[in-house]
Amino acid sequence: MLGRLLKRVRGGPPAEAAPDPAAESRRDFVERFRAAVQEVAASDILTQLSAGYGVKSAVSAFQARYGGVDGFLAQPLDARRGYLDELAEDKRQMTENGQVEAVGHGLFKTALTLLATDSPDRALFRECLEILALLSPKATELIPRQA
Repeated sequence: MLGRLLKRVRGGPPAEAAPDPAAESRRDFVERFRAAVQEVAASDILTQLSAGYGVKSAVSAFQARYGGVDGFLAQPLDARRGYLDELAEDKRQMTENGQVEAVGHGLFKTALTLLATDSPDRALFRECLEILALLSPKATELIPRQA
């Protein structure tokens, strides 16, 4: 799965197409996100488990509050950004308390920033959820099932 994601992200526009700065920025975002998740996945088992628990608990809280991505996107932009602020504060408190799951919590928040914009990027959010599945399969529960 990771190899497939790498191929998809590394694939650029056709040679004749003009470079798209926004697309480059999005690819860079995914690459940096992937690197962060892979760094955690390559760390000691306690860190991996704690980060995975952080992802799982953040996704569970998100689902309880919004039901899923559509429920989140139905909120006004200010409310979506406010939720990100809440997640940042939760992560700060976890970090102060020495809770390693703050890492996974923060990674989920980072992915969620893709939906807290004027033009939410569902496709990129989905890629980030697939990457987060390296730490916790719970992340894939937010990916809509194909009919």
